[in-house]
Amino acid sequence: MTGTYCSIHGQPSPESEFPIVGFVNDELIAFVTSWGKHCSMTSWSGRFFQSEDGKPSIRTSWTLVRKFADRAHLQENEYWESFITYAGTYFLCEQFE
Repeated sequence: MTGTYCSIHGQPSPESEFPIVGFVNDELIAFVTSWGKHCSMTSWSGRFFQSEDGKPSIRTSWTLVRKFADRAHLQENEYWESFITYAGTYFLCEQFE
């Protein structure tokens, strides 16, 4: 699987696009993106499901790994603070112009 990912969170502007690559196996999915100059990467693994209102969705756990603690990239993270793990639900949406 290949595509692009835009995020409304974090350092990149919401208009920035980042490549994703991954795999789909029946109702399971896993993908990763590099946030480029932001010196971080995120990986997701999850499962397809129908939301309560019938929309196709993906429930995932994700892990962000980052090199720096600050936006200016002056303070490198210690090993133990390099990772953030959370869960999220994603829905297909149309691209806005």
